[in-house]
Amino acid sequence: MGEIKRLPECEELVMSIVWRADEAPDLAAVREKVNARYGKEWKPQTVSTILCRLVKKGFLSMYRKGRYCYYVPLIEQEEYCESQLQRMATLFFGGDVQGLGKFVQGLLQDKN
Repeated sequence: MGEIKRLPECEELVMSIVWRADEAPDLAAVREKVNARYGKEWKPQTVSTILCRLVKKGFLSMYRKGRYCYYVPLIEQEEYCESQLQRMATLFFGGDVQGLGKFVQGLLQDKN
């Protein structure tokens, strides 16, 4: 797997909703869930714009059923997370993924 570019936060929030969905969500479902889960007040046009950008970037595919559009992830959550963890390891730990892992373990132990 190659490096997957980091998404802006607003696109990550929308992707998190699509990844968690049991079936392909439409615009209204994405908007409702992103607003509820993340305390946003995004209008339909805002979410529509974000979904279109994600389609253009190759993160989502879209299909029509009647007058509604539904969104399906083309990049799995695990792929994206793995790529971002590798990016963080490179940036902050000189590429040492185990160093990043030890850092995260330390954070988790401090919380317990």
